[in-house]
Amino acid sequence: MRGSFRNIHDILDALWRSVQLLIFIDTNVIQSTSRAARLYTVVLVFINWTFIFASAVLLLKPLVYTPLVTRRDRGRVRSLVKKYGQNTIAYLALEHDKKYLFGIQVEGVCAYTVTGEVFVVCGDPIVKAEDARIFLQEILHFCGQNAYQLLLINVTGQFYDLYNEQGFGTVKFGEDAAFYLPEYNLAGGKIAKVRAAINHATKAGIIVSEYNPAAGRDLGIEKQIDGITSEWLKTKGGYEMHFMLGGTGLPEPLDRRYFIARDEAGTVLGFVVFLPYTDGYLADVTRRRSDAPQGVLEKIIYEAFMTFKEEGIKWGNLGMSPLYNVADSEKAKLPEKLFSYIYKNLNSSYGFQQLHHAKEKYAPTHWQPRYLAYFPKPFSPKLAYALIRCQIKEGAWQIVKGELAAFFQRIPRK
Repeated sequence: MRGSFRNIHDILDALWRSVQLLIFIDTNVIQSTSRAARLYTVVLVFINWTFIFASAVLLLKPLVYTPLVTRRDRGRVRSLVKKYGQNTIAYLALEHDKKYLFGIQVEGVCAYTVTGEVFVVCGDPIVKAEDARIFLQEILHFCGQNAYQLLLINVTGQFYDLYNEQGFGTVKFGEDAAFYLPEYNLAGGKIAKVRAAINHATKAGIIVSEYNPAAGRDLGIEKQIDGITSEWLKTKGGYEMHFMLGGTGLPEPLDRRYFIARDEAGTVLGFVVFLPYTDGYLADVTRRRSDAPQGVLEKIIYEAFMTFKEEGIKWGNLGMSPLYNVADSEKAKLPEKLFSYIYKNLNSSYGFQQLHHAKEKYAPTHWQPRYLAYFPKPFSPKLAYALIRCQIKEGAWQIVKGELAAFFQRIPRK
């Protein structure tokens, strides 16, 4: 087509005219002498800008599908949690590691993150029970549009039948240590260890009080709380679990409640952060100094529960014992059997049994089952990896490394 253009004399001229044509979309820079040449220039410009637009869409896809969370969004989520937050971990939706998918046809929200191609939801959708079916279908539609698999972690029995009805796979993932406060006290043999620990702390002059940063900040107390957290992180190898656990939230306490234990000198020895849910409070963050006297956390938790009891709150909760009692029948599913094996045999990286015994000593009045719900079936390695990766930034490698180290330590040395 060289003869179809008047003002193209050499290769440099052709390159310069092409830049002007493609960037400025000015077909006049090339003086075509035939219909075919004019059609060529128009098609070339069209193809060029099609590729530019497609590239921009692909680059901006994360921003388009996971928009920035605004303060207004968090206020909206907070309101929904107060109205429909039946799951004990519903308040974790307000942590800053969450993104939000709001209902279109109904009032609701789910707090999520995306790991690989898995849309991971913290707890159940936060929605009125009557609207749950519609909102769940909206979540499935969104995941289908974006080629995501869907994983909901630590769901309750509230929507269990609905998940199965909609074609989800469900497996038991653990049990929550729940306390019906109107009936809870320190009587009985099951709680003897906690009772003794509390008595020890009381004799040591330890006093528990509620710290309310919303009513007035005490930077001295908060500095000590941060110090305890820093010390605690060192014992955990410097990393902290995310997504399914919260932080202290002191910069923005909102509806959290803080109970602290101090000695006679006023030194903060330990603290517990409680999160609200429907008719109850969850002990989300529990930490103490390494040299704190025995009974510090036991005294904080029991006195906090008694405070809630006096306020007419019905439930206290110490959170889930992961993988506990998950394969308790002959009909246990394959993932549940695998979880049960991990609970019994792989405790080096995460002390599943130790955590359960720490909750069990408080003698919960109820053990409430918690589940994983996922779509589509079956439970795949990709879902298993997303389950770990969303909570531990180091991912599965951190667990494998810990278990390998423990394995080699058990090998007898000659």
